[in-house]
Amino acid sequence: MSVSPAKRIYIDTNVFIKQLYSKTHKYHHKVCTFFKDIQNQKLKGANSSFTKSEYLAVIKELMAADLSSAPPQKDIDDALKIFDDFIDQMGIEYFELQDLPFIDSTFTKGTTSTNKQGIG
Repeated sequence: MSVSPAKRIYIDTNVFIKQLYSKTHKYHHKVCTFFKDIQNQKLKGANSSFTKSEYLAVIKELMAADLSSAPPQKDIDDALKIFDDFIDQMGIEYFELQDLPFIDSTFTKGTTSTNKQGIG
């Protein structure tokens, strides 16, 4: 019996926020299960420089709200290191936005057809 290859999933920023910052969020348990599937190689995670930029912007907003002022640069740097370390630890693929393997859109007369080769 052959084992099918793990499906590649692009991970949205909000999933990382719930895993790394919002540990009391009602979906935190589901997010933990999702990342366990990645860790156990049932799924392959992928993200990009866009996700990292968006994560950083959201974290800055959340920190500022908690502090009622702009967060210190050290806290921002620490949050980014936690993100980068988590990506490495989980074996999540990282792409620069322009290098994402599944962006291949064809535009035809009033409709959009997107071929997402490279995912799954």
